Amino acid sequence: MSPTGSRTSTRGLIRGARWRKLGPLDRLEPDCRTCAHYFVTYEPTHPHGCRAFDFKSQLWPARVVTQSSGEACHAHEARPAPKGAR
Repeated sequence: MSPTGSRTSTRGLIRGARWRKLGPLDRLEPDCRTCAHYFVTYEPTHPHGCRAFDFKSQLWPARVVTQSSGEACHAHEARPAPKGAR
């Protein structure tokens, strides 16, 4: 156990990429906030959306894809940097 009391490890994480741990099996899912297909719907009941799979959800889209297919989201694409960014 780490000094902070957390049992999670960084084993297997890709340096520089944003991924989240899913559970005890250390499955990984991409972070939707960095995906080009992610959008905010502004609907209180379904605040997250995915343009690649054309759906809205209460959960992060990558979590829904993982729960329904059993695999990590394969549609994740890095969001392009804004124009004028350094």
